[in-house]
Amino acid sequence: GGGGGGGGGSPSPPFSRSASLQTSSSSGSPEPSFRRAKSKLPEQLDIMRAGLSQTLDTVLSQAMAREVVHGIYVARTVAVKVDEVLRVGVYARGPLFPMRTTPRQLPAVDIDPQLLRHIHRNAVSNAAKYGKKGGVVTTEIAVKEHWLTLRVINEPGEGHAVMCAMDPALLFDKGARFHSQYSNRPGLVLESRGDGAWIMKKCSDCLQGDAGYTFEPLRTVFELRCPAPVRLDELLAHKALCGAVETEARRRRGEKRAYLEAMND
Repeated sequence: GGGGGGGGGSPSPPFSRSASLQTSSSSGSPEPSFRRAKSKLPEQLDIMRAGLSQTLDTVLSQAMAREVVHGIYVARTVAVKVDEVLRVGVYARGPLFPMRTTPRQLPAVDIDPQLLRHIHRNAVSNAAKYGKKGGVVTTEIAVKEHWLTLRVINEPGEGHAVMCAMDPALLFDKGARFHSQYSNRPGLVLESRGDGAWIMKKCSDCLQGDAGYTFEPLRTVFELRCPAPVRLDELLAHKALCGAVETEARRRRGEKRAYLEAMND
Protein backbone atom coordinates (compact mmCIF):
# COMPACT_ATOMS: atom_id res chain seq x y z
CA GLY A 1 0.00 0.00 0.00
CA GLY A 2 1.34 3.39 -0.92
CA GLY A 3 1.05 6.34 1.37
CA GLY A 4 3.14 8.94 2.97
CA GLY A 5 4.58 12.05 1.32
CA GLY A 6 5.78 11.13 -2.13
CA GLY A 7 9.44 10.56 -3.02
CA GLY A 8 11.79 13.40 -3.97
CA GLY A 9 11.01 16.99 -4.78
CA SER A 10 10.46 19.92 -2.47
CA PRO A 11 9.51 19.30 1.15
CA SER A 12 5.82 19.07 2.02
CA PRO A 13 4.17 22.36 3.09
CA PRO A 14 2.96 22.77 6.69
CA PHE A 15 -0.24 20.81 7.45
CA SER A 16 -3.44 22.65 6.64
CA ARG A 17 -7.10 21.69 6.12
CA SER A 18 -6.87 22.50 2.42
CA ALA A 19 -3.83 20.29 2.08
CA SER A 20 -5.68 17.53 3.93
CA LEU A 21 -8.68 17.85 1.66
CA GLN A 22 -6.43 17.78 -1.40
CA THR A 23 -4.72 14.63 -0.16
CA SER A 24 -8.07 13.03 0.67
CA SER A 25 -9.53 13.77 -2.74
CA SER A 26 -6.47 12.52 -4.56
CA SER A 27 -6.46 9.28 -2.60
CA GLY A 28 -10.21 8.81 -2.98
CA SER A 29 -10.67 8.42 0.79
CA PRO A 30 -12.95 11.00 2.49
CA GLU A 31 -12.06 12.41 5.87
CA PRO A 32 -13.30 10.45 8.91
CA SER A 33 -15.32 13.49 10.11
CA PHE A 34 -17.05 13.70 6.74
CA ARG A 35 -17.85 9.99 6.86
CA ARG A 36 -19.29 10.35 10.37
CA ALA A 37 -21.45 13.30 9.33
CA LYS A 38 -22.66 11.41 6.28
CA SER A 39 -23.53 8.33 8.35
CA LYS A 40 -25.65 10.48 10.70
CA LEU A 41 -27.55 12.20 7.89
CA PRO A 42 -30.37 9.61 7.57
CA GLU A 43 -30.95 9.70 11.34
CA GLN A 44 -31.03 13.51 11.35
CA LEU A 45 -33.46 13.53 8.41
CA ASP A 46 -35.71 11.04 10.25
CA ILE A 47 -35.72 13.30 13.33
CA MET A 48 -36.57 16.35 11.21
CA ARG A 49 -39.28 14.43 9.35
CA ALA A 50 -40.80 13.20 12.62
CA GLY A 51 -40.72 16.71 14.08
CA LEU A 52 -42.40 18.26 11.05
CA SER A 53 -44.97 15.46 10.98
CA GLN A 54 -45.77 16.02 14.66
CA THR A 55 -46.10 19.79 14.16
CA LEU A 56 -48.46 19.31 11.23
CA ASP A 57 -50.45 16.71 13.16
CA THR A 58 -50.73 19.07 16.15
CA VAL A 59 -51.97 21.94 13.96
CA LEU A 60 -54.55 19.71 12.25
CA SER A 61 -55.61 18.26 15.61
CA GLN A 62 -56.16 21.71 17.10
CA ALA A 63 -58.21 22.80 14.09
CA MET A 64 -60.27 19.62 14.32
CA ALA A 65 -60.80 20.09 18.07
CA ARG A 66 -62.20 23.58 17.48
CA GLU A 67 -64.70 22.18 14.98
CA VAL A 68 -65.60 19.36 17.40
CA VAL A 69 -66.21 21.83 20.24
CA HIS A 70 -68.49 23.94 18.03
CA GLY A 71 -70.37 20.86 16.85
CA ILE A 72 -69.53 21.31 13.17
CA TYR A 73 -67.00 18.53 12.69
CA VAL A 74 -68.08 15.64 10.48
CA ALA A 75 -66.15 12.37 10.86
CA ARG A 76 -64.10 11.52 7.76
CA THR A 77 -63.65 7.76 7.69
CA VAL A 78 -60.95 6.08 5.65
CA ALA A 79 -59.50 2.56 5.61
CA VAL A 80 -56.65 2.43 8.13
CA LYS A 81 -54.86 0.03 10.43
CA VAL A 82 -55.34 1.47 13.89
CA ASP A 83 -51.92 0.54 15.28
CA GLU A 84 -50.19 2.20 12.33
CA VAL A 85 -52.26 5.37 12.80
CA LEU A 86 -51.39 5.58 16.50
CA ARG A 87 -47.69 4.99 15.90
CA VAL A 88 -47.49 8.16 13.79
CA GLY A 89 -45.85 10.98 15.73
CA VAL A 90 -43.45 10.90 18.64
CA TYR A 91 -45.77 11.25 21.63
CA ALA A 92 -45.82 7.54 22.57
CA ARG A 93 -42.59 5.83 21.58
CA GLY A 94 -40.03 3.76 23.43
CA PRO A 95 -40.05 0.93 25.97
CA LEU A 96 -42.30 2.86 28.39
CA PHE A 97 -45.11 2.96 25.79
CA PRO A 98 -45.76 -0.63 24.63
CA MET A 99 -48.60 -1.37 22.22
CA ARG A 100 -50.52 -4.67 22.10
CA THR A 101 -52.98 -5.70 19.41
CA THR A 102 -55.72 -8.34 19.20
CA PRO A 103 -55.57 -10.00 16.74
CA ARG A 104 -51.82 -9.63 16.39
CA GLN A 105 -52.22 -8.49 12.77
CA LEU A 106 -55.02 -5.94 12.81
CA PRO A 107 -57.33 -5.69 9.80
CA ALA A 108 -57.98 -2.38 8.04
CA VAL A 109 -61.09 -0.66 9.37
CA ASP A 110 -63.10 2.38 8.31
CA ILE A 111 -62.58 5.08 10.94
CA ASP A 112 -61.57 8.74 11.27
CA PRO A 113 -57.81 8.64 12.00
CA GLN A 114 -57.64 12.25 13.22
CA LEU A 115 -60.30 11.74 15.89
CA LEU A 116 -58.66 8.51 16.96
CA ARG A 117 -55.19 10.02 17.19
CA HIS A 118 -56.48 13.03 19.16
CA ILE A 119 -58.20 10.78 21.72
CA HIS A 120 -55.18 8.50 22.06
CA ARG A 121 -52.67 11.35 22.36
CA ASN A 122 -54.68 12.96 25.17
CA ALA A 123 -55.17 9.64 26.96
CA VAL A 124 -51.42 8.91 26.80
CA SER A 125 -50.61 12.45 27.94
CA ASN A 126 -52.92 12.13 30.95
CA ALA A 127 -51.49 8.71 31.80
CA ALA A 128 -47.90 9.98 31.67
CA LYS A 129 -48.75 13.16 33.59
CA TYR A 130 -50.92 11.77 36.37
CA GLY A 131 -49.77 8.15 36.57
CA LYS A 132 -46.62 6.83 38.19
CA LYS A 133 -43.65 9.02 37.29
CA GLY A 134 -41.55 7.10 34.78
CA GLY A 135 -44.12 4.29 34.79
CA VAL A 136 -45.23 2.18 31.85
CA VAL A 137 -48.17 3.43 29.76
CA THR A 138 -49.64 0.54 27.76
CA THR A 139 -51.91 0.86 24.72
CA GLU A 140 -54.17 -2.11 23.94
CA ILE A 141 -56.07 -2.27 20.65
CA ALA A 142 -58.68 -4.91 19.84
CA VAL A 143 -60.85 -5.23 16.74
CA LYS A 144 -63.70 -7.73 16.96
CA GLU A 145 -66.99 -8.00 15.11
CA HIS A 146 -66.62 -4.55 13.53
CA TRP A 147 -65.98 -2.84 16.87
CA LEU A 148 -62.79 -1.19 18.10
CA THR A 149 -61.75 -1.26 21.75
CA LEU A 150 -58.85 1.05 22.60
CA ARG A 151 -57.39 1.06 26.11
CA VAL A 152 -54.62 3.20 27.62
CA ILE A 153 -53.41 1.78 30.94
CA ASN A 154 -51.06 3.36 33.46
CA GLU A 155 -49.70 2.53 36.89
CA PRO A 156 -51.11 4.45 39.88
CA GLY A 157 -49.76 7.93 40.52
CA GLU A 158 -50.09 10.47 43.33
CA GLY A 159 -53.62 10.77 44.71
CA HIS A 160 -54.75 7.50 43.09
CA ALA A 161 -56.60 6.31 46.20
CA VAL A 162 -58.74 9.46 46.14
CA MET A 163 -59.49 8.99 42.45
CA CYS A 164 -60.63 5.41 43.11
CA ALA A 165 -63.38 6.84 45.31
CA MET A 166 -64.52 9.35 42.67
CA ASP A 167 -67.17 9.08 40.01
CA PRO A 168 -65.01 8.83 36.83
CA ALA A 169 -67.81 10.39 34.76
CA LEU A 170 -67.02 13.75 36.42
CA LEU A 171 -63.74 13.86 34.49
CA PHE A 172 -65.60 14.46 31.25
CA ASP A 173 -67.42 17.55 32.52
CA LYS A 174 -66.34 20.81 30.90
CA GLY A 175 -63.54 22.33 32.98
CA ALA A 176 -62.79 19.15 34.95
CA ARG A 177 -59.12 18.35 35.42
CA PHE A 178 -56.73 16.17 37.43
CA HIS A 179 -54.47 17.95 39.88
CA SER A 180 -51.92 15.47 41.20
CA GLN A 181 -49.21 18.11 41.63
CA TYR A 182 -50.90 19.51 44.75
CA SER A 183 -50.28 17.09 47.61
CA ASN A 184 -52.97 18.76 49.73
CA ARG A 185 -55.55 18.62 46.91
CA PRO A 186 -55.16 15.28 45.16
CA GLY A 187 -57.73 14.04 42.71
CA LEU A 188 -60.07 16.30 40.81
CA VAL A 189 -60.43 20.07 40.80
CA LEU A 190 -63.62 21.11 39.04
CA GLU A 191 -62.90 24.83 38.94
CA SER A 192 -59.83 24.56 36.69
CA ARG A 193 -59.93 25.18 32.95
CA GLY A 194 -58.86 21.75 31.70
CA ASP A 195 -61.08 20.70 28.81
CA GLY A 196 -58.98 17.82 27.47
CA ALA A 197 -61.21 14.98 28.69
CA TRP A 198 -64.35 16.90 27.73
CA ILE A 199 -63.05 17.26 24.16
CA MET A 200 -62.03 13.58 24.15
CA LYS A 201 -65.63 12.70 25.02
CA LYS A 202 -66.91 14.90 22.18
CA CYS A 203 -64.46 13.18 19.81
CA SER A 204 -65.75 9.76 20.89
CA ASP A 205 -69.30 11.01 20.24
CA CYS A 206 -68.22 11.94 16.69
CA LEU A 207 -67.03 8.32 16.31
CA GLN A 208 -70.45 7.16 17.57
CA GLY A 209 -68.65 5.53 20.45
CA ASP A 210 -68.25 5.79 24.19
CA ALA A 211 -65.23 6.70 26.34
CA GLY A 212 -64.59 6.37 30.05
CA TYR A 213 -62.05 6.01 32.84
CA THR A 214 -61.85 3.20 35.40
CA PHE A 215 -59.75 3.63 38.54
CA GLU A 216 -58.67 0.21 39.81
CA PRO A 217 -56.48 -0.42 42.88
CA LEU A 218 -53.35 -1.09 40.81
CA ARG A 219 -54.00 0.80 37.59
CA THR A 220 -55.99 3.46 35.74
CA VAL A 221 -57.70 2.44 32.49
CA PHE A 222 -59.01 4.73 29.79
CA GLU A 223 -61.26 2.88 27.34
CA LEU A 224 -62.81 3.88 24.03
CA ARG A 225 -65.32 1.63 22.22
CA CYS A 226 -66.63 2.62 18.83
CA PRO A 227 -67.81 1.09 15.54
CA ALA A 228 -64.95 0.10 13.24
CA PRO A 229 -66.29 -1.73 10.16
CA VAL A 230 -63.67 -4.12 8.83
CA ARG A 231 -62.96 -3.57 5.15
CA LEU A 232 -64.34 -6.66 3.40
CA ASP A 233 -61.69 -6.52 0.68
CA GLU A 234 -58.99 -6.49 3.36
CA LEU A 235 -60.73 -9.27 5.26
CA LEU A 236 -60.98 -11.47 2.16
CA ALA A 237 -57.34 -10.77 1.30
CA HIS A 238 -56.33 -11.67 4.87
CA LYS A 239 -58.30 -14.93 4.76
CA ALA A 240 -56.80 -15.78 1.37
CA LEU A 241 -53.32 -15.15 2.74
CA CYS A 242 -54.01 -17.30 5.81
CA GLY A 243 -55.35 -20.05 3.52
CA ALA A 244 -52.25 -19.88 1.31
CA VAL A 245 -49.97 -20.09 4.36
CA GLU A 246 -51.87 -23.10 5.71
CA THR A 247 -51.77 -24.82 2.31
CA GLU A 248 -48.02 -24.28 2.08
CA ALA A 249 -47.56 -25.60 5.64
CA ARG A 250 -49.56 -28.75 4.80
CA ARG A 251 -47.51 -29.27 1.64
CA ARG A 252 -44.25 -29.06 3.59
CA ARG A 253 -45.53 -31.41 6.27
CA GLY A 254 -46.50 -33.90 3.53
CA GLU A 255 -43.03 -33.67 1.93
CA LYS A 256 -41.36 -34.19 5.29
CA ARG A 257 -43.55 -37.21 6.04
CA ALA A 258 -42.80 -38.72 2.61
CA TYR A 259 -39.06 -38.14 3.11
CA LEU A 260 -39.09 -39.84 6.53
CA GLU A 261 -41.04 -42.80 5.18
CA ALA A 262 -38.57 -43.17 2.30
CA MET A 263 -35.66 -43.09 4.77
CA ASN A 264 -37.27 -45.79 6.90
CA ASP A 265 -37.77 -48.00 3.85
